[in-house]
Order: sequence, then structure tokens, then C-alpha cells
Amino acid sequence: MENNQPLVSIVVVSYQQVDFLKECIESILLQTYKNIEIIIADDGSTDRSPELIRSFAAANSNIIPILSPVNKGISINLNLGMEQCRGQYICIIAGDDIMYPSKIEKQVAFLNENAEFELCYHNVDVYDEDTKTILYKWMDKFLPCRNAPDALFRAAWNLKKNNRKTPSGSWFGRASYLKYARNDWRTYSSHEFIFTMGMYAAKPDAKWHTLTEVLGMYRTHSKGLSKNNGKWQKTAEEMSVCYSLARVKFPQFTRAINNEEAFWWFMELLYNQVPGEYRGIYLKEFLRKYGLGRYLYLQTCRVLLSDKLKAVRKLVKEPA
Repeated sequence: MENNQPLVSIVVVSYQQVDFLKECIESILLQTYKNIEIIIADDGSTDRSPELIRSFAAANSNIIPILSPVNKGISINLNLGMEQCRGQYICIIAGDDIMYPSKIEKQVAFLNENAEFELCYHNVDVYDEDTKTILYKWMDKFLPCRNAPDALFRAAWNLKKNNRKTPSGSWFGRASYLKYARNDWRTYSSHEFIFTMGMYAAKPDAKWHTLTEVLGMYRTHSKGLSKNNGKWQKTAEEMSVCYSLARVKFPQFTRAINNEEAFWWFMELLYNQVPGEYRGIYLKEFLRKYGLGRYLYLQTCRVLLSDKLKAVRKLVKEPA
């Protein structure tokens, strides 16, 4: 029966995640869908991760370890894992996330039955390791992505709920499509933008689907990428590099990339993510680069979201 099922390649990307990696690997081995190969790409961890991976590989013939001797960055590490995939389908998961038992089975079933779709995501529990609580379900906050533009170009200038693909643990797609994607070594926390652009450029009309069922857990913690991007200046520099690379690699999408970059800066300035000592400089740069209309809109939104205005609204609604 197993040989009649398509092979699924599961890429686990890991770095310094020994506290969570065992649980991640075990959740994969417990999948109800059995025709899988597990490529564990460890990016030069100096904790006990390599030892743990070797022990799992010794006990499970379908585990393929890729143990980098030095840390090369998540972009190169994911590329190395993707290059080893032999399956008809490819699944990607971070070493600190968890699959629920029927995840692979249900995603395979969907793509087998819906040939017009290239990717299939699913809803996830967002779990905070530091407080040991589930914060929310992903689709309670974001609309599902129907295609690559939904994931790439999320500029919602009206500040309404927008599209956003679920985290890496829910990624699942046809190998023939996913292998168009490749990370650029010059990106780190923003690597998924270039990765997704590769698929979009190769097949602009590809359809995506998100299952509403919760089939995995995305873990946030103080050591994780989502909470450890370093100083704001480093993040801003990388985002500028990311958008610049995208324009060079995919010039046909320059206009959309420019709009997305403008919105990134808009959100950073709107919610005061920019450190105070830089804020005046970047406000002037925003005006110079994106024009008076967007600058005035930014300032209007800042006033509407200000604590003072919220206090006035409260007084009006609840008079003494």
C-alpha cells in the first residue's frame, strides 16, 4: 500500500534547537502518512543537535542528515535541504515546530484530488514557549493566501486584515513547483520573500490553497527567529537588501516590489518600530522617496492611532 503513495520529502531546517528538535522529529515519525523521507539540515549547531540527529538517523532509514560543519545561514541551509529532495511533494518545517498526526495525509489528499493547485497550506496554533500558551490560531488574524502575490505583496494601506501565508511548518507543495524557489545567501530573516518570488516568476498563475483545519503548531520563543532579529537597524538594512535583490532578480515585478517596500516603511514608522534617534531622519526619507500624499496619510494614521486621541474617544463614549 505504501509504495502506491507518492513519496513526500520533508525538509527540517535546524540551528541550535536541541530543546525542541526531538519533539519536531517525533511528530514527523508519527504521521499517519508513511511514505516519507526526512532531510534534516542542521546549520552548524554547537549544542547537542548533531548528536540527536545522528541517533535518529541510525534508528530510522528514511532520515537523511545534512550536518554543516559551520553556520552558513538559514538561506544556504534550506537550499542544501531542498537539493536532496526526491519526492513528488515537498514539505518544509523548522526544527522548533510540530506537525499534528494527519497533516501530511490531508495535504497529500488535497493535492492529489486538485491538480490545479500547486501549494497547500493549513491553519496552525501559534504557541508561545516562554509563557507555555497558545496565543491564537493563525487564520484568526490573517486571510489565507490564494496565490504568490497574496503572500508577497501584502501592502494593505487601508490597514484591514490582510493575506499572509502560514509559517514554514505548513508549507507543502508539488516538487515541480517548489524547486523553482531558491534562497539568496544574502538574506536571513527575510529569506522567504526571494524564495517565493522564484516560484511566482516561474509560474505566475499558480493557485494556492489553505486548509482551515489546524494541522500543526508554530512555536515562538526568545531564541527564535521571529523574536531575535537583532537591533532594528540590522533588520532595516536587511529589508533594504532584500527588496533591492528582488528588483534586480525579478525586474518585471519592480512596481509591486516598490509598493511593498513603501508599505514596510509605512508600518515601521506608523507603529514606532523605528528607534527614536532615527525616526526624524527616516520620516524625512519617507517623504522624499514616497511623496507628500503617502507622507500625509502616514501622519494622519499616526494621529488616529495615538494614545491621546484614544483617550478623547473614550471620554466621548463614556462621559463622566
